[in-house]
Amino acid sequence: MNTIKRYALIFLALLFFSQPSLAQLEIEEATLYPNGATLIAKAVTYVNKGKNFVGFLPKDVDRASLNLAPNCNSASIIGVDWASPEKTEAYKSLKAKLDRLYNELSVVEESAAFYEGLIKSLQEAYKNNRYLNYLPYEKKFAELQSKHLAQKQKITLLKKQIEEIQKQLKKLDTMLALFVWATEEDQCEITLSFNTSKAHWKPEYILSHDKGKITLRFLAKIMQTTGINWKDVDIALSSSKPVRSLSLPEIEPLFVYAIDNTQIFRSKMVMRAAPPRMEEIKTSVKRSLSSYSYTLATPVSLDSGKEGIFALKTFKWDKPKIERICVPSESEAVYVKVELPLPKSPLPNGTVRIIDEGTYVGNVQMSSLISGKTMVVPLGTDPEIEVKRKLIDLKKEKTWSGNNRVTATYKITLVNTKDTPVSVKLIEPLPVSKDDRVEVTILQDKITPVPNKIKKNGLATWILNLQPGKRVEITYSFRIQFPEKALINLDIY
Repeated sequence: MNTIKRYALIFLALLFFSQPSLAQLEIEEATLYPNGATLIAKAVTYVNKGKNFVGFLPKDVDRASLNLAPNCNSASIIGVDWASPEKTEAYKSLKAKLDRLYNELSVVEESAAFYEGLIKSLQEAYKNNRYLNYLPYEKKFAELQSKHLAQKQKITLLKKQIEEIQKQLKKLDTMLALFVWATEEDQCEITLSFNTSKAHWKPEYILSHDKGKITLRFLAKIMQTTGINWKDVDIALSSSKPVRSLSLPEIEPLFVYAIDNTQIFRSKMVMRAAPPRMEEIKTSVKRSLSSYSYTLATPVSLDSGKEGIFALKTFKWDKPKIERICVPSESEAVYVKVELPLPKSPLPNGTVRIIDEGTYVGNVQMSSLISGKTMVVPLGTDPEIEVKRKLIDLKKEKTWSGNNRVTATYKITLVNTKDTPVSVKLIEPLPVSKDDRVEVTILQDKITPVPNKIKKNGLATWILNLQPGKRVEITYSFRIQFPEKALINLDIY
C-alpha cells in the first residue's frame, strides 16, 4: 500500500472517530443574578472504585458553595477532588487527536505540493512542445488536477477539524475538572449545585409609542460563558446576589482511609442535600423585602459564549397622558413626554430603548424615568409642529434722567402640520429684575393671548390647542430701564 492510500485510510478512520465528550454534566436549573448565578447540574455516570471524572465546571466556581447529592444503587461517594483539565482523559484524547491531525496535515500538504509540481512540469513541457508525442497530455493533466484538488480538499477539512479541536481545548483551559471518590463500581446519578460568575442576566426594555398607545416590553438579557451548552434549562431571575459562604469553612485534620466496604469516610461537603427544584410557574414574580425574582415560562437553550433575549412581561397603556412642551427661547423643537402609572410588577433598573411611531429615539435608564408612583418617559421631539420665535420690534432710548430704556417685542408662531388636533404647553421666560438698578416692566396690554399662568420667577405658560393645519401666534413685550453706563445680560442690547 503506497503512502497516499495509507494516509487516506487513516484520514477516513479519523473522520468517523467519535470525539470524546467534553463534559458529562448537564445544567438543569439556573438562578441568575445581575453578577452571577447558582446552577444545578446532573450527571448520570458509571463509577469505578476510587477516583472518577464527573465533568467540567467553570474555573471560577465557588468551591465552598458546592453541594453534591449522589444517588447510587450500592456505592457511596465519599469525597470530591479537583484537577486541571490536562489531567483528564478527555483533554488527553483531544490532544492526541490534534497531534494525529497535524501529522496527517503535514503528509497531505507534501502530497499536494508533489502533485502541484508535476502539474507545473507538465504545463512547462507542453509550453515547450517537448515529449508531446509520447505523453497523453490531456488525460494525464486532468488526472493530476483531480488528485491535486482532492488533496487540497483534504487540507481544508483537516484544518477545520484542527480549528474545532483547538476551540475545545481553549474552552477546557477556562474550566476545572470535578472528580468523585466511590467505594465500589456502580451506576450513579449525581446532582450538584454551585455558584459561578460566568452566567448572569440584566433587564432591558423596549418602550414604543404608536397612535397614542404605549407598550412596554420587559426583557431579560441572559449571558453565559460557563463552558457548558445549556439545553432546556429552567431559569429563574433574581435581583439579589448569589448566596455565598458567610464564614470560614470548618477546618478539620486530613485523615486518610482505605476505600473498602467495611469502613467509609463521609465528607460533610459531599453529603449536604442539593437545593430543592424550582417551582414551575408560568408567570411568576416573587417579592421579598429587598429583592424580587422571575421564573421564565419555558426552558431555555443557550450555548456557552452566547447571549439571548427573553420576554418577561408586556405592559400596555391605551390612553396614556401624553404632553407636548415647547420652550422657544431655548429651542424651537416641541418635546413629547408621556406620564404613565407604574405597574404593580417591579421594574429593575436597565436600559430602555424608546421607539416613537416606528422611529428609534434613544436610550435611557429605567431608574431615571420613575418618580413616585409614576413613570415619565421622553418620546423625543414632534417634527410635525413647527415653531418660530422672532424679535419683531426693538426700541432703544434715553430717559430724561439719562438712563437707558429698551423696549422689545417678540412673536412666537406655531403651526400644526398634523391631520389631528394636538395640545401644546408653551413656556416662555419673561424677564425679571434681580438688581435694584434694573427696572423691568411687562407690557400686559401687549401680551396676546393672555398666558394661562405666570409664575413669580417670570415663567409664562400657555396651553395651546392646535387644530390640523392651523397657525397660532403669541406676542409679548417688555421694557427694561437701567443705568447709563451699565450693561444687562440680554442679547437685545
